[in-house]
Amino acid sequence: MNVKQIADIARDRLVTEGAYRRVFDSPDGKVILRHLARECFLYKSTFVAGDDSQTAMNEGSRRVVLSILRKANLDQKQLLDLIESELQNA
Repeated sequence: MNVKQIADIARDRLVTEGAYRRVFDSPDGKVILRHLARECFLYKSTFVAGDDSQTAMNEGSRRVVLSILRKANLDQKQLLDLIESELQNA
């Protein structure tokens, strides 16, 4: 891999993370993120006794939400606010 390829990858990553951040910082993005976190096992176990396939599917869903959180580069306070909001609505 040459320097230009590395620079292109780094630039693409910054653009992508910026887009995630803008989307999930918006009011609608926060609603969607809360929904995804709730539906995709951020707050509950992915394990399903006796069903390895469903457990794997659940864990895959959870991984997507964790990836979004990482790409959106949410700070600790934003994550705590997300969790607190979910607990209040439970």
